Amino acid sequence: TSDVNIFQKFQTTPPLGKSDHVGIISKWKITNDDESIATVKKNWSKVECDDLLKLSEPLTWSSDKAEELWKLIHSNCKLISESVPVVKTSVNRSGVVKSSS
Repeated sequence: TSDVNIFQKFQTTPPLGKSDHVGIISKWKITNDDESIATVKKNWSKVECDDLLKLSEPLTWSSDKAEELWKLIHSNCKLISESVPVVKTSVNRSGVVKSSS
């Protein structure tokens, strides 16, 4: 999206344990009308944590330039997202979204 106001809140969290990587928490402004409901969605609940960790292992911080690091994060998130199974959805007459695997 090109909407610069899509982020309502953005913050970093301290590293966990001995890690030197901070966490990122963001709150987005998203609209959800009937036309924007996707018929196929990512089913994140079906992903095993171990699988996510394996996919994120190749992430190495080889640069100190922010632009390059964001590109690295983006490509890794894309790789992870592509491995997530999808679920088909439909909207009934009452506007309730129903899922089927």
